[in-house]
Parts: sequence; C-alpha cells; structure tokens
Amino acid sequence: MNGSMALKRIAAAFAVCVALSGCSRIQEGSGAGDSGAGGGETLVTVNSKPVTAGQFKRDIALLPSYARTEFAGAEGGKRFLDEIVGRELLYQAAIEKGLDRDSEYLGALESFRKAQLASMFIEREIKSSMPVTEADVKKYYDENKAGFVAPPKIHAAHILVKSEQEARQVSAMLKGGASFEKLAAEKSIDDSSKEQGGDLGTFPRGSLVPAFEEAAFALAAGSVSAPVKTEFGWHVIKVVEKMPEEQVSVEKVSDFIKTRLEEERRRQGYDDLVKRLKQAAKISNVNDALLKSITEGAQPMKPGSAGHP
Repeated sequence: MNGSMALKRIAAAFAVCVALSGCSRIQEGSGAGDSGAGGGETLVTVNSKPVTAGQFKRDIALLPSYARTEFAGAEGGKRFLDEIVGRELLYQAAIEKGLDRDSEYLGALESFRKAQLASMFIEREIKSSMPVTEADVKKYYDENKAGFVAPPKIHAAHILVKSEQEARQVSAMLKGGASFEKLAAEKSIDDSSKEQGGDLGTFPRGSLVPAFEEAAFALAAGSVSAPVKTEFGWHVIKVVEKMPEEQVSVEKVSDFIKTRLEEERRRQGYDDLVKRLKQAAKISNVNDALLKSITEGAQPMKPGSAGHP
C-alpha cells in the first residue's frame, strides 16, 4: 500500500469512528441502545444482539463522501460491517464495566442530547424561511452586478534565464527574427514551461508576481517585453492574447447566489428564532462576577470575603 492509499485508509477509519460514535449516542439518547435499532433483516448477531440492514444503511450514510468510497462494493461492505461489529463489542464491554452510569459519560450524553434536540428544532423551525426562487437569484444578481465581473486576463509565455546579460541576449535574438518557442526550449531554465515554448497559460490580473504582471499587462497582444527581473530570475515575456474584464452571466453564478442567500436566510432565521424565544423567556440571576472569573481564569470571591458583601 502506497503512502497516499494509507492516508486515505486512516482518514476513512477516523471518519468511521466519528460517525459510529455519534450514531451510538443518538441511539442511547433516544432510548434505543441495542444494536437492532434501525429495522430490517439481521446482518449479523453479536453476543445475541442483532445488527440490522437498517442500521448498516444509516451508519454508512453518516460517513463523509470520501470515507464512503473506501467502503464501496461487496468487499467494502464487509469491511464496514466489521467496523460496526467492533464498535458493538466495545459498546457491550463498556456496559459490562458500568460506564453507562459514569458521571462523565452521563454529562457528555446530556450535552449531546441538548445539542441534537436544539439542532433539530432550529432546522424544523426555520426551514420554511429558506427557499430561494429564481426571482430572488436574479434580483440579487442585478443589485450586485459589480461583484460578478471577471478581471482581465492574459495568455502569456516567457523565457526565464539567470542573468540580465542572458536576458538581453535573448531579446536581441528575438528582435533578429528568432523563434520565441525555440529559444524558450533551448535557453529557459523554467522546466515546467520550456517544452511548451515557454507557454504559461492564462492568468487573471492579481495572480502573478507583481513585476511580471505589471510588465505583461502593459504589453499589447503579440508583443515581447524588455527583460524583467523577479525573485525567480530574468524574464522575457510574450503576451499571446489579452482578454478584457467581462460581466459573468447570472446563469454561471446562480448556484453560488442561491447558496449564499440560503445561508443568509438561515442565519437570519436563527437570529429571529433565538430573539423570539428570549423575549418569551424569563432570564434572570446573571452572575457577571462569576462569568468574569471563569473567562479570565481568576478565582471567584467567596461570600463574606474582603470586598464582597
């Protein structure tokens, strides 16, 4: 197994641990702690506890996409089932040790239960405020057209050499009629572009080394620059093509706009929901001194101590 594959397997194993751990907590928090939760036919029985097809499908669906690919196909399914069996054995061993009554576990379970219920409540309460229509997208696009303008671009090539003297020699040879592409192949020290005649591809303004970019964007299409110095050496630049800035069509950015509007509405819906709940609630006895002592790492003063009533 090469290094890349090993890293993928490690990442997938970690994702399995996280997903199965979270799944166990959901089951336990809902009072369905046995492995048979999820329904469907039994895939395997672990010490009399069934693992069902429904549980298998649910658990694998919790994995991020990169981890699911590691468990694709029949062989992958067997490996994932083995992970579930291992998790179930660890769960049963923990129960035998009485860890389900441990105060640390109970505290963590309560925190998870609160977070899970709050998350479900938020999703269901604000879901109706999230739909974004095509008209919404078009309106946002029209109001923010300036933000959807592609910067000017150039298609450039270069010949990179070590010294100014070499660069001037290259310039002189080009003025004498030499082929830019052949000189790039013969003299450029940029191995990534020399075999392509020095071709660097297309770049938007703002993505190149400043000195190189300033010289390149000042040239007309088809022109060649005087020698230009950068941290990489001396360049002789040829601009193959210049493309002005252009307005990006709404069709090309509609998905981006829709996602942005949905996120904005979700945030606004959350803020409105919490504000409404706070207005209806009775919140009192906020202990600012205690909060300050906790956040600043100081010891809270005890009642009756100096400076405290």
